[in-house]
Amino acid sequence: MTSKEQQRQKPRFCLYLTYDSRKSPLITLADGTGEGRLVGGNLTLLTNGVGTPFQVNTKGAILLIEDVAEPAFRIDAMLTQLKQASLFDEVKGVVIGDLQADPGEYEKIKKVLQYFFSSAPFPVVENFQIGHCKPNYGVPIGVNAKLTTSPPRLVVDSGVI
Repeated sequence: MTSKEQQRQKPRFCLYLTYDSRKSPLITLADGTGEGRLVGGNLTLLTNGVGTPFQVNTKGAILLIEDVAEPAFRIDAMLTQLKQASLFDEVKGVVIGDLQADPGEYEKIKKVLQYFFSSAPFPVVENFQIGHCKPNYGVPIGVNAKLTTSPPRLVVDSGVI
């Protein structure tokens, strides 16, 4: 085997993955910059884990949330439960992925998100194509990430391509 063939067979590692408005129009709900490990996932499951050994640790983290077809009142209730459980107290940023709602319900959800995060002391950006959607951009959970709002962008470290 030649050295070129050996190089082609080696896994390639990227230093970071950048998700910005070139992939989808990102909307800033609260300004700022935050860095930490990327945690989270489905909002319903995150909420169900509160108070159990499986509760997500958001201390110093960027929290990713997404869900499937939950109505606005449920999104509001779940965010409120996470807040009451202090999951937003030491978070460094919030990434809102796809919420799979029909257009009429999504308008209500947008109002819930705007109200809920309007005074957040950490950056919050929505409309990432992360979750149960097409196209779907996968992000590795547990790695370091940086969320900025000027311009809106999520940079995730240590991905494998």
